[in-house]
Formats: sequence, structure tokens, C-alpha cells
Amino acid sequence: SGLLKGARRYLHYQDLIQSNDVDAVIIATPDHWHTQMTIDAVNAGKHVYCEKCMTRTIDETFKITEAVKNSGKVFQLGHQGRQQDSYIKAKQIAEKNILGKITLVETTTNRNSPNGAWVYEIHDEGSPETIDWEQFQGAAPNKAPFSLERFFRWRCWFDYGTGLSGDLLSHEYDAVNQILELGIPKSVVASGGIYFFQDGRDVPDVFQAVYEYPDRDLTLIYSATLANGRNRGKIFMGHDASMEVGSSLTVTA
Repeated sequence: SGLLKGARRYLHYQDLIQSNDVDAVIIATPDHWHTQMTIDAVNAGKHVYCEKCMTRTIDETFKITEAVKNSGKVFQLGHQGRQQDSYIKAKQIAEKNILGKITLVETTTNRNSPNGAWVYEIHDEGSPETIDWEQFQGAAPNKAPFSLERFFRWRCWFDYGTGLSGDLLSHEYDAVNQILELGIPKSVVASGGIYFFQDGRDVPDVFQAVYEYPDRDLTLIYSATLANGRNRGKIFMGHDASMEVGSSLTVTA
């Protein structure tokens, strides 16, 4: 069945982090719970592995940083792809200057399916009797009436998630940052809209962002759509060659 026999279930995470036989916790809840759960966990003496995105707001990142430093506990943010072989090889190619001076990087996300757009199945057994709606909303900035759509498809609302930027751009940016070690950009401009899914969501289904790194003479462009499945990959454009990175890697002069 894949289930660990004898594992305890908790209705309230506070009971779990107070357990003396727990050394560390993995936080993989909706995004709006990450900050409070992380702070409570490190204050209770637990190490934390928290899935991206780290927080919903910039202010929350400072709160987590302060709590972790004061606790002396280990905090790790989860990003898939860090061990991907093509990314490791791409970093080696960039470090050897095989591409020449890189001035433009384009990275993308294209999806064209219900699950890809976070239109997840609504379970038949979902109801106010089976869902603790008050606990689910928790630290959400706006307290909405009970909604099966908001519960099962929480990524579609900024009250609980971070949309294309935090959910998918974060993966792409992390990959580029892993390869080029860009750090914090000088400026970022973003835009987008809800152009396809008219289902009540308030997160964009089309989104783009432009990152400027004048100290590196480089621009990073991200674009995404949830209504087209064409794979556009990640392209690093240097003066001497270009490199396309995905599950595999291609360099063209």
C-alpha cells in the first residue's frame, strides 16, 4: 500500500511538533501555512525541510529567517532539480566559458491539462463535515466561506498559494541560479492575466517576468501559459554558443 504501518496521524500539527520522538519535520502544506508552521517547529526544537515556495510574502521570509537563527535549528527549502544531471553539466559548461559571454537567458513553463492548471479532482466525500475549514484557512489573509474548489484547488487563489510565480517560476529561477549563480537581481518587472480559465481563480494563467542583472550584463526572461503544452525549455544565449537545458542538454554554435 505504500503506507508506513504504525505511523501516527495528527489532526493538529501543534501536537506533532511537541512530540519528544520527533527530530525534524517536512512541511508540504498549502503555501499560506509555511511561515507559521516553520516558526512553530523550530521554536519547538525541530529541524525543518519546507517545500517551496518558502512564503507568500517577503515580510514572512524575514520572520522565518529570524526564528531559524534564534533557534539554532537547520532549515532547508525544497526544490526539485538540484541533483539533475543536465543542470550539473550545464553549470560545468558555463564555468568553462564554452558559451562565451552570456547576456540573455530565457526559461519557460507551458502546461495544457486540468492538473497542470491546478484544476484537481474534487473528492465526493468532501463536505463541511469531513473538512476542518477553519483550520485549513489558518493564516490566510482573507477568510472565505466554505468552498470545495478552494480546498481541493487551493493553488488557484492567492489566499493560499503563489500562482505561477511561486509554484513554477521558482523552479525555473532556481535552475538558472544553480547554473549561473546569479544571486539577487537589480530589478524585476512582471505582468500577466487570467486569459483562459474563467473558473473563479485569482492567480494568472499567463505570466511573464523580466529580471535584470546589470552587474552581470545579463537579462533573464520567464514566460508561462497554462493553455498550451509546447515544451520551450531553458535557453542560455552566449556570444559563442547557445545551450538548451531540460532533462537533456544541447549546445549549438
